[in-house]
Formats: sequence, structure tokens, C-alpha cells
Amino acid sequence: MTNSVLSTSIIECPQVIEITSAAVQRCMSDFFNPLALAESPLAGLPFVQTRIARQSETTALQQGLALRQVLLDALNQLKPEDGEPNPQDPNWSAWWILNHRYVQERGQNRYENIAQLLTVSKSTYYRKLHEAMAWLVAKLRAMDAESNPHRDANLQVTSGVLTTPPLPSHECFVGRSDLIQHIKTQLSHAEGEQRTLGLWGLPGSGKTTLLVQLANDPDIRQLFPDGILWGSLGPNPNLVSLAHSWCRAMHVSPEALDDAVTLSDKTRLLHQAIANCRVLIVIDDVWDALKALPLKIRGPGIGLLFTSRFPDIAAMLAGNNILKVDELTLEYSINLLNAYAPYVVDHFSEQVRELATGLGGLPLALVIVGQFLQQASFLQQTRRIELAFGELRNTLFKLTLADASVAANGVAPSERTLQAVIAKSVNLLSPEARLALGHLSRLSHKPHTFSEEAALQITDANYEQLDELVNMGLLEVVIEQDSRYAIHQVIADYAQSRIPSSGAERAITRYYANWIARQNDTGEAARLELSKSTPCAASRAAARLRDGFEKSGTGSISIS
Repeated sequence: MTNSVLSTSIIECPQVIEITSAAVQRCMSDFFNPLALAESPLAGLPFVQTRIARQSETTALQQGLALRQVLLDALNQLKPEDGEPNPQDPNWSAWWILNHRYVQERGQNRYENIAQLLTVSKSTYYRKLHEAMAWLVAKLRAMDAESNPHRDANLQVTSGVLTTPPLPSHECFVGRSDLIQHIKTQLSHAEGEQRTLGLWGLPGSGKTTLLVQLANDPDIRQLFPDGILWGSLGPNPNLVSLAHSWCRAMHVSPEALDDAVTLSDKTRLLHQAIANCRVLIVIDDVWDALKALPLKIRGPGIGLLFTSRFPDIAAMLAGNNILKVDELTLEYSINLLNAYAPYVVDHFSEQVRELATGLGGLPLALVIVGQFLQQASFLQQTRRIELAFGELRNTLFKLTLADASVAANGVAPSERTLQAVIAKSVNLLSPEARLALGHLSRLSHKPHTFSEEAALQITDANYEQLDELVNMGLLEVVIEQDSRYAIHQVIADYAQSRIPSSGAERAITRYYANWIARQNDTGEAARLELSKSTPCAASRAAARLRDGFEKSGTGSISIS
């Protein structure tokens, strides 16, 4: 194949009008001024013009009224299917805030009335308003794509079927240069099965962002000039539809595609189309290795990249060629926060350092918190910034903050909170493994570790349940230390807030008391174990045992 699929598959669309947050917000502010709405670039959108064309004559007033009706239609799509409007219900939040701010209140006492009904602070109100506006933008973009097939075809090519999604304008990519270079080297120098790589990491560790960066890298594009086939699977993928789209992208004839009904038929056609091409297949967010295997097409010039939150699935798909997407260092964590809230980083360095440490280098957590600080600091008011730091000290508040930027890609903000992302994994656990996670969350989080013996006795679990937690990516094996584990701060925060763990601290105290009593040496081993495992608040009782043990120099402590 001599022509790049990337260049030949994109349809040129004349006069594309970009639906931006700023443009939509301006239109909502002018909701009751149709003449001002007529001046908006959004009045020129094809699906707005279609409404105008139904009129006998076109005037500025009619243009404004048509755009207002489109805005109202999009706003009403934010309503849940059932129930009465409830400002306290998260499912009603986006519609309720926008409707009351721009439609019902008509600009009168906007903040005071709405915030009082929501019973939230001013900073929380503006965060929720930002999330709601992002979701309204996503609805308008979906309506535009549905009404304009040529524009939709272009968007499909550039946002998830053939090529990689374009990098979001808000995204700051830090701390991954070494990993990027390692992957590029592996793909360029390896042959055959060695060109298959599996990436895994915690939920929110930035695996998808890493793939997006890779697929937009000029070196990767040069290495795979015939195209990049991109697919995101998730828990319930439509493999037949994805394979069909890839076949079309690789110019499989419509007649052959019509005859190919099953997944195996379509993947056979795809294999024939790309067997001798230099193509990179990128399969993101794999939850079931068996569902990804039909798309694992080999060829001398084909590269394969898989990502999964589950390390065992990454290993099933890529064998020994797996890489972990680790958390960011503290330095890079602060750099990422600085990309969103530079004023805060410059003027509140101690609080930022403490906050970044508590987030454990998890990119999704840093992005969400960075967005929140950005909203709190745009006027550089010390009072509002200090209020934001106070709210971020609340664990549940942090867990339910949403990544507002994802709404522009058609994802509901409520689906992109730390709580929602982690819950997808936790909900798959057996009851016994879930209870074990709740107990382990009371131990010290990374970088501290705990022994396998401690994990088993504190949780009353077995090896199978520990392995389940590891395979789900919720508990980490410390490779450098034999039979030791670690739990991430954000995972621990989630488990402490959502999983009942009655008796956990007592079990921790009992274990370490008995552990100390078993020691027959001078106590050095006991001090080492406790220093690794119990410096956090949840294990203060065990730490007190350590202090008592060091003072007495004996192993006689016991707890009934």
C-alpha cells in the first residue's frame, strides 16, 4: 500500500463551525435576546439552518429563535428519563443548574438563589456549573454530527476508529518521556511477537493519554505509514462493529463486507487487507482478554499495543512484553497541577506539595484537582483558594470531583470521577476480596508496604482472594521485596469511604502485637517491619505497640 490511510480517509468539510464552551456559554447568556443569538457563529450550524429553512422568510429574529430552540432541545436532553427535578440528585444536576441559571432565573440573583437551593459553597457551585456546561457542549456536538453525515464521517476518522483521537487541548502530558521512548524503541527494533506490547496500570494512571500521545508521535506515524487502527473496548465492546469499521478504513470492498456477517468473517478480511501493511493496532481498555484476541492480527509490519487496568489480562495478550504505567513522581505531579493552576502552585507551595503527595501521583486525580484549583484561582483571591484547599481535605469530596473535560468527548462527568473509575473494578470483586480490600485500606499506603503474612491474617483472607485483588489492579506486588504488597492512597481512600471494615484496626493491632511477641531477637526485625507497615493514622495503635516494645526491649506484649 503506497498511500497512507491516514491521509486518504479524511474528508474535507467546508466551513466547519466549532462548537466551543465559550460560544455556548455566550449563547446561553443571550438566551432571551434572539437578535444577539443571531449574531453567534453557532447560528450558522447546519442543524440550526435546517430549522430556519422551514420558515417562509429568513430574518435575524428567526435565526435567533431557531438557535434558542436548538439550545433548549440540547438542554432538555440532559434530563434523566424518570423522576421529578431534584437539585440534590446528581442525575439532575447538569440540567437543573443550567435551566435555573440561564432560563428560569433570567440572570436575576443567579448564584445566591441556585447555591442556596443546592446547599453548596460558591466554589462548588461554579465547579458544577463548569461540568454542566461541558456536558451541554457535548450534546450540541452530538446533534451537529447526527445532522451532518460528512462532518460525522470526518470526526469518526479522527476520533476513535481509524486514527487516534486528537490530543485534548486541555491535556498536559508530563513525566512519560522515558516510557514513550522505551515503547518506540521496542516497536521499531522488535520483530514478530516482540512487536506486541501490553500496558497496564491503576485506574486513572493515564494509559489512554499515553496511547494518544504515542499515536500522534511523528516517529510512530513514520514507522507505521499505512495507518493506525484504534479501538477502545471497555466492559461491553461491539467487536463486530469495530472490525467492520476497520475493514472500511482499510478499503475492503463493500461487497466483501456485505458477505461477511460474523466477527471471524470480518477479521479474516481485515487480516487479508493489512497482512503486508505497516499498521499499528491500538486496543485500549481491555477488560476481557478473550474479546481482544480476535483483533490480535499478526503480520511482519504490524505493531500491537494493548492497555488494561488488569495486569493478568495485559500478560495474557502480550506475554512477557508488558510494561506498567506507574504513577508520577512528586515533581511531575506538581508540574501537572501547575499546568492548570500556576498561580496556586507559585503562591501556595506548601499546600500544593501536601496535596500532590496525598494524591499519590495518579494523573486522573491530579487533573481533576488541577481543574478544581483552576476554577478557584482564576481571580487570584486568597479566600477562595484557601476554601478550595479546605474542601480538598475532605476525602469524599475529592473522590466525587469530576473530570469536566471528558464531557466534550461525549462522556458524562459523573462517569469520570475517581469514585466511579475505581468502583468499576471494585464492583467485580467477590464479597470476600472486597472485605479484604476494606481491611487492607487501613494499613499504610504507598510507598509503605506490608507483608503477605500480615495481609492474610489481618483480613482473614486466603491466597486466592489476595491474588484476586492483585489481578484486579487494586493491590500491588512489590517486585523488589519478596512477598510484600502495597496499596495506593486513592484506592485506600475509596475503600475506607465505601467498604465497611468493622474490626479492621483491632485486627491490625492484634496482628502486630502477636508478631512482636514472636520475635526472639533484640527487636530490630520488629522495628523494621512496623516502620514499613504502620506509620499511618489507621495503624496508630500498632505504632504505639512499637514504641512500647522499643522501651521495654521485650517481646511480652499481647492483646486479648
